[in-house]
Amino acid sequence: KASFSQGLGLWSGLAFTKSSNVIDVRRRAKGIERYSSVNETSFLRGAAVQVNIRGLNFYIFGSYKKIDGTLRDTGITTIRDDGYHRTGTEIGYRHNLSETFLGGVASWQSKSLKIDVGQTYWHIDKPLITGDQPYKLPSFTGDSLFSAFAGYSWFGRKVILFGEAAIQNFRNFSAYQGLTFSLGAGIRLTLSYRNYSRHYFAVKTNPFAESSAMNGESGVYTAVSFRPFKRFTINSYFDVFWYSWLKYRTDAPSTGHELLINGDYSLLSGMLVSLRFRNITKQRNKLFYEGNGFPVTDQTLNSVRLQVNYPVGETWWFRSRIEQSFFREEGGHSSNGFLIYIDVKHTFAKNRFSADMRLTHFDTDDCYSRIYTWEPDVLYAFSIPAFTGKGLRFLFNMAYRPTSKIQFWFRLGNTFMPGVEKIGSGYNAVTGKNLTGIKFQARIRL
Repeated sequence: KASFSQGLGLWSGLAFTKSSNVIDVRRRAKGIERYSSVNETSFLRGAAVQVNIRGLNFYIFGSYKKIDGTLRDTGITTIRDDGYHRTGTEIGYRHNLSETFLGGVASWQSKSLKIDVGQTYWHIDKPLITGDQPYKLPSFTGDSLFSAFAGYSWFGRKVILFGEAAIQNFRNFSAYQGLTFSLGAGIRLTLSYRNYSRHYFAVKTNPFAESSAMNGESGVYTAVSFRPFKRFTINSYFDVFWYSWLKYRTDAPSTGHELLINGDYSLLSGMLVSLRFRNITKQRNKLFYEGNGFPVTDQTLNSVRLQVNYPVGETWWFRSRIEQSFFREEGGHSSNGFLIYIDVKHTFAKNRFSADMRLTHFDTDDCYSRIYTWEPDVLYAFSIPAFTGKGLRFLFNMAYRPTSKIQFWFRLGNTFMPGVEKIGSGYNAVTGKNLTGIKFQARIRL
């Protein structure tokens, strides 16, 4: 995989945006490195060369592989990256496209400054076409995309400046700029601004953004982290964003904002108590509207979370979380959600064997007040399911390392929903009130 600068011009791996680590919105590019994710589509397959000439690093790389796509008579309507080939329809998507990706990057770094300048060329053997929906009109069409980018990071004594600018097909310009400032006394600030072209096409890129379809997005992100007194930390961010064109389920240019306030208090016993409030407001089409067209209205989701982490000795670890969500549409629909879970983890002697269990109870009125929760998984995998409806979920994970070169992982999850006749939809639907999933993974190092 390849990652450079802030991800606006080239970033083929995983990258996160907003989190409780509010200050850290600067990408830390690693250049060319091996691919180790379970994702079956975002890797590069080919060759890469790195040459260092008097402190200046040159990277040249090329990739060719087959990828999945939804094929129509005149071209490809969707490039699929889910990796699923379970049904006849999904098998029909498999390897419908040949993808060629070429590029070169020059990188220079001193003690206080790093600069990346590069260009990439992406080509598929069938043209990408869009549907006739209005929100898709600015979307990329064609079979080739040329990108050029330049980014930097400057490290001062108390200030870090970072940014990147990119242009696609010599006309679609996008930029991202940020700074991190340390005021002393444990106070840190972050400010960033982004402005992505309406025609920006995110292929092999992953910049900081609110939406996964980031074309036409602009925004200002501010964050602060400080310690009002010993063992108590407050992290908060406020992100304002707006879109210059229509989006899916939003039939007009729109705006929105997100606020997060998170407080952590650590006790001498090792216990950590966290309290978090989150507010997200976005403009979307009005729900359940029966008139002509869909008026755009504010939809707000508030959530409050209390979490306690408590270690016991060196081998036992407990965690409990309670979360409440409140969905409100201006002049319209409203719903609530509730979730509580308990984690227990134990590591046995010499760290060769570990096991953890989680029991979750959830009760949400509908999908609009759903609650997301990270779940532990096998190596290189992660799971963040959305809980909606009413039920219980049991999760068991186990890791075993008999030797230094052999490791095993096992995962069992069961969801019980007493008020339904089936769980899931389409080919994923399971008749009954129980849904069970099992994973097994082994790694042998030669």
